[in-house]
Amino acid sequence: MDLDGRPARLSKDGDSGAAGGPSTPTVTWKLRKDLAVKVLIGPEYAKEIDAMSELRKIAKGVRPAR
Repeated sequence: MDLDGRPARLSKDGDSGAAGGPSTPTVTWKLRKDLAVKVLIGPEYAKEIDAMSELRKIAKGVRPAR
């Protein structure tokens, strides 16, 4: 996925909890060379919403503090 020219990894399978628990939708990207961001949505909440769409919206709105 592309976030305003920055590559990002969006995964609906993200981390699957201990012992193969439910998947955690995740988006990971770098805001700059020395700053990476990872946003996750809990698996139970992800079942109630369009997690992939929400992760895209969140990621596009994140900006580094100066």
